[in-house]
Amino acid sequence: MLMLLSRLCVLSAWALSAVQEARTAAAPPGPTQNLTSEASIDQLLDAMDLAGRDLRDFHVVLTLTETDEVTGDSTRRAGQAWYEGGAEPRLRAVFPTRTVGGRTIDDKREYALEGEWLTDRDHRRKVEVRRQVRRPGEKTNLFRLGEGPFPLPIGQKKEDVHRQFEVLKPPLMNSDPENSVRIRLKPRPDTRFAKRVSIMDIWVDLATGLPRRIVEVSADGATTRQADFDSIKVNQGVNAADLRPEPIDEKAWQRHTEKFEG
Repeated sequence: MLMLLSRLCVLSAWALSAVQEARTAAAPPGPTQNLTSEASIDQLLDAMDLAGRDLRDFHVVLTLTETDEVTGDSTRRAGQAWYEGGAEPRLRAVFPTRTVGGRTIDDKREYALEGEWLTDRDHRRKVEVRRQVRRPGEKTNLFRLGEGPFPLPIGQKKEDVHRQFEVLKPPLMNSDPENSVRIRLKPRPDTRFAKRVSIMDIWVDLATGLPRRIVEVSADGATTRQADFDSIKVNQGVNAADLRPEPIDEKAWQRHTEKFEG
């Protein structure tokens, strides 16, 4: 579950890749204005590119689910995430509970990304781990395809996406989120993604060009990870307090630091 939470909660920051590039120019009228379920793959990729460029902040209700495809067991966490762009984008996500087999327990997890540091807090065990996700002072884009550990095809040129993935458009299904269209990314052989995932499905909101749902299947097919985004508020401002990790009693917590290795 740690991989799901530490990776997918950051994946939920759809357009961080674009904002990290500090694109300040106003975006031109975008393809999202005319998106329909008949949109082509390139039209959908263009829409996600444009949506990422214009993203300054967001607040979203987020549900993460990890399923063991061998046993059928699932673990679900529901919470919220806040994001603010800038030269050093910030993201914080909080998941108060964990649900396993229909039973929900208090098991709060908190994540905060600031600069090169990702803070992971397990409130039940009172353990904090600060992970350095890039070298100090390095300006590597953490979310750009081919560069960082948290890749998404948001705020990125369609040519870059096609270079790394075979992009497909599966048929519509009744279970699709309303007003969305799915695209499927299959990592090309010999890319680093091929070692980690077999497919990544993204349901693109036709009105905004942003993801409504992301489903990722591990390379061996044993694990499926799903992120659902609801009640999305984009570019409406976020409170500074929502981006800061909660105060803790440092004497009562175990605190660890993991330096960047790469």
